[in-house]
Amino acid sequence: MAFVTVAAVALALLSWAGWMLRERILAEAEREIATQADIVRAATARRLQSLRFALAGLPSWIDGPILASGIADEDVHEALKSLLQAGGTGVGLLAIAPDGRVVASARAAPGEEIALGLRAAPNLATLSPPTRSGLAISAAFISGPEHIPGRPIVAVSRALPSGGWVQALVPVDAPFGLLPSAELGAGSDAWLVREDGKAIARWPLPLALPGPSFHETPLFQSLLPAAPDGLVNGPSPLGGAKAIAAWRSLPEFGLVLLIRRDRDAILAPWHAGMATMLAALALALVAAALAAWRAARTESALSLSEDRLAVITDTLGLLLWTRPSRFAVSTYFGNAVERLTGYPKSVLTARQGVWRDLVIHPDDRDRVTREYETADLSKLLTLTYRIIRADGEVRWVTSLIREAPWGGIVGVIRDITDLQEAKERLARSEAELAEAMRIAGLSRWRLDLASGRLELCPLTFAQLGLDPARFEPSLANFLGLIVPEDRQTVDAALRRAADSEGPVEFEYRLRRPDGALRYRWARAAREGDGASAAIVGVCQDITERREAAAQLAHASRIAALGQLTGGIAHDVNNMLTVVSLNLDLLADEIAPGTPAAEALQAARKAAAGGASLTAQLLAFARRQPLSPKAVDVEALFDELRPMLARTLGRSVSVTLEAEPGTGAVQADPAQLRSALVNLAINARDAMPEGGTIRITAGPGAEGAVAFAVADTGQGMPPEVAARAFEPFFTTKPAGKGTGLGLAQVYGFITQSNGTIGIESAPGQGTTVRFTLPRATAEEAGGANGAAGPRRGAHVLVVEDETDLRLAVAAMCRSAGLVVSEAENAAAAMALIEAGLRPDLLFTDVNLGPGLDGVALARLAQARLPSLPVLFASGFVAEAEVPEGAAVLRKPYAREALLGAIAAALARSTEPVTA
Repeated sequence: MAFVTVAAVALALLSWAGWMLRERILAEAEREIATQADIVRAATARRLQSLRFALAGLPSWIDGPILASGIADEDVHEALKSLLQAGGTGVGLLAIAPDGRVVASARAAPGEEIALGLRAAPNLATLSPPTRSGLAISAAFISGPEHIPGRPIVAVSRALPSGGWVQALVPVDAPFGLLPSAELGAGSDAWLVREDGKAIARWPLPLALPGPSFHETPLFQSLLPAAPDGLVNGPSPLGGAKAIAAWRSLPEFGLVLLIRRDRDAILAPWHAGMATMLAALALALVAAALAAWRAARTESALSLSEDRLAVITDTLGLLLWTRPSRFAVSTYFGNAVERLTGYPKSVLTARQGVWRDLVIHPDDRDRVTREYETADLSKLLTLTYRIIRADGEVRWVTSLIREAPWGGIVGVIRDITDLQEAKERLARSEAELAEAMRIAGLSRWRLDLASGRLELCPLTFAQLGLDPARFEPSLANFLGLIVPEDRQTVDAALRRAADSEGPVEFEYRLRRPDGALRYRWARAAREGDGASAAIVGVCQDITERREAAAQLAHASRIAALGQLTGGIAHDVNNMLTVVSLNLDLLADEIAPGTPAAEALQAARKAAAGGASLTAQLLAFARRQPLSPKAVDVEALFDELRPMLARTLGRSVSVTLEAEPGTGAVQADPAQLRSALVNLAINARDAMPEGGTIRITAGPGAEGAVAFAVADTGQGMPPEVAARAFEPFFTTKPAGKGTGLGLAQVYGFITQSNGTIGIESAPGQGTTVRFTLPRATAEEAGGANGAAGPRRGAHVLVVEDETDLRLAVAAMCRSAGLVVSEAENAAAAMALIEAGLRPDLLFTDVNLGPGLDGVALARLAQARLPSLPVLFASGFVAEAEVPEGAAVLRKPYAREALLGAIAAALARSTEPVTA
């Protein structure tokens, strides 16, 4: 009877202990699953945040119309490629036009076509509505050739202004997906579901495509409406068998994370343990019937205690050990030690110190030993270190150690490798994002809406020239740096972002503490609600971009003016040449000293003035015919000193200095002399009360000679200096200047392959600096003049302007020359083909429709190799007339015409080449 009573009591105790153990196992499982859900939600949120910032980093000029036009596909591709690192490993970036055409892919070559339908493509057709983060997420689908063929992916998209999208293609499967590849435990799975119930990711794989919809399950029908985060122990929230499940909302991205574990799988070790304990109890009762009751009871109790500890530790994945003293041999419970280390338990208990010498990583061994030996074990000691398994694998563990109430030392070891690796991946991802933003010049900031406190990253402080130790980051202090005209714009943009109107982009100007004015671009969006609400954003310094755009606009305006003035000068030159030649013909018919002769002289003077004006226009247009030679700078300065002293007057002191070794420049001597005189006269006019002009020359960069003309005059404000080289722009009173002096200098310098610029400020004078190429040969000698053309020489005159052609022909005939006329290249070649053998071909460069004068010369010399050629033009591009060819500049008078013809007839023939 006593034996039966003992057996009944033992069975009752076993049942009670088993039930308590069952409840504890379930409670531990609930805590573990809740912790896993929090860790996975944090990792997934950071992953999505990195994608969000990557997509937000796309330059603001990329929008729907740009993508639809296709004019910047390669630039878009480069922009995506530069942001690829910000999206993290395994991510692909696409830019999609409003019509669904993929314009660029960061993982494809520029211009590679990727055919996707506008509505049928899964990454467009299944997009969710935009979430609070501004992102839209598609359902899972199989990747095509644009990313990772055959792999399941989802598209994380941001809509662009005026249509189109930029997308990040993210693998669903590990290790680069939205769900981390953590070990969740037997019978566990994790789901990532959109707020509309569409499943987009599952771990472990595979995820059947298309992903299932859970909108009708208890999770969406009752649990989520009651609480955004929670845990349930019972029927699965997604339907099916009983499970422990924890759900966590990611409202900013419109997602819900669910981790569940089958309850039968959780209790499987418990069932096995209970069976073991019942078997042990039966054996103990049999043994008690065969042996002494007291001895059997003691042995049974000890066996039951050890087995119970083994079941508990193995179920929880813990390694439990005890020592009778700090430095004694350890006793390990259960089989967890063999699973964790790969060593048999007998090896680890062979002697004291085996765990330290064999298992702990050598790099952590000294630290762990020192902390263990010196710790006060009356308090809990926590150690985190690496171990090396028998197969060489390195694992991370955490160990909790303290003195036991019954004496000795007790410890628990847990494998935390997955958690440690997740932390390292997160840190690496954040570091990669920070580096990508640094390379792109993007800096981050955050404005707390409740306190007004502004958080700036170190790059922002550096870009703004602020000392973090002195500058208190607040919205008020930041607005104080912005120029007053732009503060309202910034304030309004921040208000729109705070009102959850979606991402807001804006530009503003900011004055740094060192006085520098910088242009900035920013993009902002709201995150969070209530007390945690804030505005987060990125910003970028765009000063260089704005300055480059302004310089390009100015250069385009100058070029357009050059085209206009050059065209006008060409037509005026032709008319002036006709006037000059006819005046020369009239001079032969009018007696000197008569009123008609005086009128003739006035007309000649007016024609010469018009010729000077067109020369200035052509100089600005960089289309004047130049005769570059090697000009000795020191000799030129010696020539100019007395002339400038007389021209500028006594109230102006002028000095000309050339540094030793300056050498010669390659330029048109007359035009260089005229440019220096023009600059000196402009400088004198800026000093009505007198002053000093200093003209210097010396070696410049890249083999050039640098000139500077500086005065002590009134100076110019920036808006005047910016227009100084424009033709007809002048600040002088009416009748005091034409506004062509500096324009002529600008055209001559740029046509001579030089550079020119102005430095000026009100009250600080003006300095004009320009460079010219250094001469590569000795200064050329002067040309021998010709007395006049030989009488009877035959000249073929080709000119499309009838009045000018008739005037030239009449002038040549008056000098005793034989003249044949042609109005274009075709007529001239017809004469030559018919047998005409002229002694000289005199042709205009610009002959209207058809062949020009240079092409005519080549054809004529191909037929008549010894035929000399003289070109005439006042509007000629540098490359049109071959170097060394004879050119007569328009407008010209009789002496210039006949002298040029005489020189051309006297020259040895040089073929005209292309």
